[in-house]
Amino acid sequence: MKKKILSAAALGLAAVSLAGCEKDNTGSLQPNDPSKNVTMAISLCYKNQTMTSTQNSFTGPDGKTYVKGDLLPVYQQLEEDLNITINDVTETGSQSAAEKFEAAKQRDFKANGTQIALINSSVSKIYETGEAGNLVDLSQYLDYMPNFKKWLEENPAYEQMLRGSNGGIYTTPYFDGENELERMFLMNNDFVKKVLDDKVANDAAKSDITVHYNAWQAQDTAKDVEMNIARIVNGEPTATKITKKYSAFNNGQNIIDAQNALLSRPEGATGKELADQFVSYIETVYAGCGYTNYSDVFIGVDASYDANELIALMRVIRANSQSLANVKPEEMVIMASREGKSNRLPDILRFAQIWGFRGLESRLGYIYFDANGNLQDARGDKFDENGNVIGSNINDALDLLNQLYNEGLIVKNVDDGSSKWRQQGVNAGTHFIGYDYNQSSTVFDQSTVSTSKTKEYTAVLPPMVNWNDGDDSTFMFQFSESIRSLKSDGWCIPKGVESDPELLVRALTVMDYFYSEEGNLLINYGPEEWRGEKFIYKGEEHYRLSDYSLNAIKEAGNWSNWMRDYVGCGLPVGHIRPMALEYQVLSTSGQKGIDNLNNAYLAGTFKWASNKGTGFYKLAPSIISIPSEFTNIINKDCKTYMDFYDTSKAVFINAVTKGFGNNDVKTKEELNSQSQKFYDVFVKYYRMGYNGEL
Repeated sequence: MKKKILSAAALGLAAVSLAGCEKDNTGSLQPNDPSKNVTMAISLCYKNQTMTSTQNSFTGPDGKTYVKGDLLPVYQQLEEDLNITINDVTETGSQSAAEKFEAAKQRDFKANGTQIALINSSVSKIYETGEAGNLVDLSQYLDYMPNFKKWLEENPAYEQMLRGSNGGIYTTPYFDGENELERMFLMNNDFVKKVLDDKVANDAAKSDITVHYNAWQAQDTAKDVEMNIARIVNGEPTATKITKKYSAFNNGQNIIDAQNALLSRPEGATGKELADQFVSYIETVYAGCGYTNYSDVFIGVDASYDANELIALMRVIRANSQSLANVKPEEMVIMASREGKSNRLPDILRFAQIWGFRGLESRLGYIYFDANGNLQDARGDKFDENGNVIGSNINDALDLLNQLYNEGLIVKNVDDGSSKWRQQGVNAGTHFIGYDYNQSSTVFDQSTVSTSKTKEYTAVLPPMVNWNDGDDSTFMFQFSESIRSLKSDGWCIPKGVESDPELLVRALTVMDYFYSEEGNLLINYGPEEWRGEKFIYKGEEHYRLSDYSLNAIKEAGNWSNWMRDYVGCGLPVGHIRPMALEYQVLSTSGQKGIDNLNNAYLAGTFKWASNKGTGFYKLAPSIISIPSEFTNIINKDCKTYMDFYDTSKAVFINAVTKGFGNNDVKTKEELNSQSQKFYDVFVKYYRMGYNGEL
């Protein structure tokens, strides 16, 4: 490839001067000659993957052969584009990036005596180190980072997030998708179609469900409700108003109340009776709403189900395990997290979003913004009429989850660390609903795994909820706060680089390059030869991966690992990775579900939290920098209370499986008595930290 040396403007170098590396009143550095090659020592890794190839040999679509020890295509191209020579000084070994960062810090960020110019770690480590004075404050050099500076100006919420407690910025943010959904509800479409379209749910056996769950506030009254749903009209996603006739079924009886009456009879209820009742309810309430297939009430782009209808369906599926899956009721995995491991169990709590609980999918603990734009925390967000904190809404969520657990609607051995509930259940055709990532979930269905008994396991729209968004004109609508934002990893420039103006300016340029159009394409797709034609994703043009890449990824199985191993994409440097990249490698079911969710978003009927949103719709920050003197106070006064809501600890699972007030779990009254102090300390300091008042 022809060697490129970009101009000063392309490199983002300001043509201003100052003696040495000292800053004058303009804050400018000495002029830098972009035509001069600069050698840079860089430490960059994701687990054991670095900038350097570990493959014995492979030939890329550019016709070039890469051997073990060569820089990968992205970084060879980066050398050409910015006229640098990369010295890969990343430590080998299995230590995490944060551990390698700490080891380098102990050496004053030197590698064999050479100053490291760029190094990656966790964002928390970076800010801790930066605020201690050991990293370059990028905010002092934004004139040398025009692309990043422009991005900050266009995204003030992210700039506020990135500024530490001392006002400094120490990393360029890394986004694995931005303004895109992260986790979502996923359903076995087969079950929904069999119940509502094919009507084959006909188990004659008496259901083993014992009633614990009572109807939640899906509708305030038994009156009919107007709501907006998405439909495709002339090829375009379009908001369409329907009237849901709650009043038409048994004089406005809620489906849960109707089911409870059946199940509570002395003779109980068979699976067929529950299924027939549920089908009658759906066909009555949704009559005239334009559904060709009533299964679309749950799995279509025009889905409009509420929480009670979802739980009613979950009951029907369990009660008809024989006709739907040819197994016993207790063998059904109605709702479960991906695995029984502690890091996956929070998805059980996140499922409680079906009832309208905020903060369960926060970017930072349980923090969210209320309808007035005030920062709140779900561990202390229940107020009386005088504004006094009287508890946590999470307690109500845990109560409801415990009710579902007692009915057998949440898998019994929920915290069995050896169980892979999602994979096992989808392959066995016994799993109904989960809450997880789309790409990793949809690889197990029939479209990609020939042994799977599930034909379609797809992402679906969340339930219609009466969210408290402060707008009286909106009643029930679909909403998610699980939005991709700043990742927990990034890279930075050690403070020692400031003693070498030439190296500093070039390091700033490298960081800035990945926020330019060409740099962003390079870090996401690889050099030009690794990119295909353009296509439309979520209403915008994006590049396809090359046929070479797509074929290799199909053979390799794991697309992100392949991109890191063979191209050099996906390392945790500051950049924005478009979800159009992941979309291309999804299974058929994976794409179908995302298409429905994206189309509902484009129609304006599925609402998301956003960094540009206001009030209720403002996305919680990923970072709020709190000085240690205040975190010490928080830990002293609130740690015991906060530990209860730590989903990695046994007490959380005990609340779901045993309920409040047993030997292993405090009563709600005990917890609620501590919530005011939590609010007065934790919420107070985090509000001040967010507003830059500490």
